[in-house]
Amino acid sequence: MDNYEIKEAGFGKRFLAFILDAVVVAISAVLLFSYVTSTHMFNAMGGETILNEAVAFQLDTGLYRKNASDQLELNTFFADYKRTSSGESGPTTQSGYGYENYMKIVYEFYTEFLPGDHSDDPYKIDDVTYTKSGETLTKSASEYYTWSYFCEDILGLPKADSIKDFTSEDNYSFSYYRYVLNEEGTAVDTTKCPVIKTSFQNKIDGGDYETISSITKDFYDPSAKSGKYMDATTLVIHQSYYNDRGQQYSKLQWVSLLVAFLPIHTIMFLIIPLLTKDGKTLGKLVAGLGVIGVEGYSLKPYQRILHPLIVWAEGLVLLIPSTMMAIMAYGLIAVVDYMVGVMSKGYRQTIHDRLSRTLVVDAKASKWFADEEEQELYYMEHPEERPENVEESNNQAAYEDSVLDMNTLMKARAEREAALRITNFDEFERSKAEEFDREAALKAEMEMTKQEQEEAIEEPSIEEEAPQEEKKPITPPDEEGFTDDEESN
Repeated sequence: MDNYEIKEAGFGKRFLAFILDAVVVAISAVLLFSYVTSTHMFNAMGGETILNEAVAFQLDTGLYRKNASDQLELNTFFADYKRTSSGESGPTTQSGYGYENYMKIVYEFYTEFLPGDHSDDPYKIDDVTYTKSGETLTKSASEYYTWSYFCEDILGLPKADSIKDFTSEDNYSFSYYRYVLNEEGTAVDTTKCPVIKTSFQNKIDGGDYETISSITKDFYDPSAKSGKYMDATTLVIHQSYYNDRGQQYSKLQWVSLLVAFLPIHTIMFLIIPLLTKDGKTLGKLVAGLGVIGVEGYSLKPYQRILHPLIVWAEGLVLLIPSTMMAIMAYGLIAVVDYMVGVMSKGYRQTIHDRLSRTLVVDAKASKWFADEEEQELYYMEHPEERPENVEESNNQAAYEDSVLDMNTLMKARAEREAALRITNFDEFERSKAEEFDREAALKAEMEMTKQEQEEAIEEPSIEEEAPQEEKKPITPPDEEGFTDDEESN
């Protein structure tokens, strides 16, 4: 690039321009999505029906509820302790501690909802495929999810029909839980939900908060989002009926977002650069940036199209159906793209700059032309603006300034030294008068010398003006020793 009047744009300004464009796209797309496509368009495609079916299924499980704002949420509002309606602990309107409420909900989910008769419902619980003794088996939900499944697989209790000795509670308990025995205490009551072991129940009755909290978190730990309650919700979202509607819902949401995002993104990163001079986006216009060819001249037709097209294509990764994956992919592409420019030697070009052979410049500090011919014509009409002339003029001015500064410095130094030798004001006035007289005499002498030089050039000398006498030629003497003059006399 031979154009020395080009200044590359700093990456700070480039980043600012990109952020401005991205913010405009994001805000515009969100507004369009929120008030148009995610409501009217989404519902027109059947999205509301799909959502209502999924919500109804979740409510039927008993694991979810609707809050005061009619929004679906987990039915996990129980605290570790009994509480009043205002949330205070003590004698309360909440029956039982938190773990008791969670155990009841989870117990009913595994023993009533999953194996229940759903012939009147629009959904069906999936069959279960499992492996036993190396053999793959399949059972219906009503066969697989039983009281025994909850006790053995969820709570970890031993098989009820394998217990022979009921004299010790340890034989029919595990962790915090134990079976409920029949009235005779000789067998397990298979119609009742297991309860807390006697040793732990005694601590609970004594108000041991640590024990109450530990058992509650075994069902639901809000900080870790884990426990038997959360395991049940995971089983719900993996049911085909719910999963299919979840996928349909996500697809319709994605289409709604696509319709909101793509036009705005295309206008900002493709249409506007194609319509504006030097391929500027709105962000570049605000930041005072422009785009030129790497040769130092205005964009060629293919560069004008290719540069914004590549930037536009990079943004399309945001259309990946997974929101997190889309954001991560776009962020990675943007970081790699700009890091190539930051680490480049010479021209600091990003990947899309290199592919389109372009350069982003500071439009306010740069001057460029359509081509070399236009550049040469301009400098022929304005030779004083030619870079080499401007540079030479600047160098001469800098030299003169340095000389002037040196003379001023020497004069000031002399005045300072003279002032140091003065002891009173009269002497100072006398020295200034003497300096003035010297300068006047020197000036007069210089003027006189200059006048004498001019007169010496203009007036001829006396010797040149005086007439010269004509001299006769000298004749040699004759034989008698007389010359012609003497003979005539």
